[in-house]
Amino acid sequence: MKTKKDILEYISVWGGRRSGNNIHNTDKDAGWYCSVDKPLQEDREILLALSGYWEYLDNDAMLLYSSIIKNKYSKDLDFFRDALNSKYLTDSNYVLLFADQELLKNESLLFAALDLDSQSEFSHKDYLSLFLGGGNYELHHKTKLWCPQANKELIKRVVATYYPLVFGEVIEEFKDDKEFVSEVVKANLKTKKEILEYTGQFRDESAIWYCFLDKKLQEDRDILVALSPYWTELDDDVYELYKSIIKNKYSKDLDFFLDTLNHEAVIDCMFTLIHADEEVLKNESLLFAALDLWQDHLYFIDFNILASFPQEDIEIMKRVIAKYPEAFEYVIDKYKDDKEFVKLAVEHDRNNLAFASDRLIDDKEFMSEYVKADGSLLAFASKRLRADSGFVSQATSNKLSAVSFAAKELIKEPDGEFFDLWWHYGQPDS
Repeated sequence: MKTKKDILEYISVWGGRRSGNNIHNTDKDAGWYCSVDKPLQEDREILLALSGYWEYLDNDAMLLYSSIIKNKYSKDLDFFRDALNSKYLTDSNYVLLFADQELLKNESLLFAALDLDSQSEFSHKDYLSLFLGGGNYELHHKTKLWCPQANKELIKRVVATYYPLVFGEVIEEFKDDKEFVSEVVKANLKTKKEILEYTGQFRDESAIWYCFLDKKLQEDRDILVALSPYWTELDDDVYELYKSIIKNKYSKDLDFFLDTLNHEAVIDCMFTLIHADEEVLKNESLLFAALDLWQDHLYFIDFNILASFPQEDIEIMKRVIAKYPEAFEYVIDKYKDDKEFVKLAVEHDRNNLAFASDRLIDDKEFMSEYVKADGSLLAFASKRLRADSGFVSQATSNKLSAVSFAAKELIKEPDGEFFDLWWHYGQPDS
């Protein structure tokens, strides 16, 4: 490759392969770049042609390439504008990495970068966040000492153009500026449709815009439901307003909370537990919707949530246990001491016997029914019953290894009634 034309044609083929096209080329890392003549290495068109593939350069080629950009083009506004407008780049990372910090303050470069990122299939608001932070991740996320957002009018134009993508990324100074936020919200979030689209597509966690909506929109049922998955991330002032509206208008509205539990973005039921009226929490459909949500989204259920639901209706709780036997551990104590309720729980999961009340596991007649069927359930019997030779015999009659759960005085001493059985069938470390 001796000429610029040769190199540009080669980059087109090599770059196509790196982009995933089916072009056979064994030079994967552009090692050739280090071997061409210096004038060609520094050629503006060649550097721009490589801009879309810079991340594929090997270490030596990258060091050479970046040093040339730094020394010759890092302060060249037209170079980076050409890069952003070329057919090679798919996002603004290249500019963020190689351009001088002062260049990133330029409005035309900022808009060219935002245009590229917002239209690219690889678009991600982190690119926008970095640009709004001047390309310096540490400065943007920690100190913000240098940031083109010092120009409020510029940022107003940015937000007006890219509102859904960038509003969550503006600096806190502007988010705390009521005039700024009010102006932005009134210009961009004027209708319920716009708000729902914004809330559904772009996570602006603090949602400070909510405080600047018209009261009718603040109280809109669908908007409140749309925000419910993110309630823990709301700004303090936003949450206080949001919570007060729910308390005054929706805390006793069963359908409202069923809708929040069925929202596609929700992953747990804590919003409902905290904001719903106690009478609403007594509703069986709400209880099952909450439990089903945990299982469907997290593949496990934190049954501690049962403590937040009234458990007054035993028939509802029986249906809970029938569907979710593992919930028995978390029901109120009176059900753990109810024979029929415990039988139902054990019928669905025999290990639930471990959570029965002390009174029931010491009830010989009650426990005999279980150890006669499965001797290993002797493990859940009271200490008194495990020292009862007749009771232990019932357990070992169908499972010899159940002797491991007998009281120590029955198995560990040579003259113990079950010593021989324990020696042959028990567990020496029991």
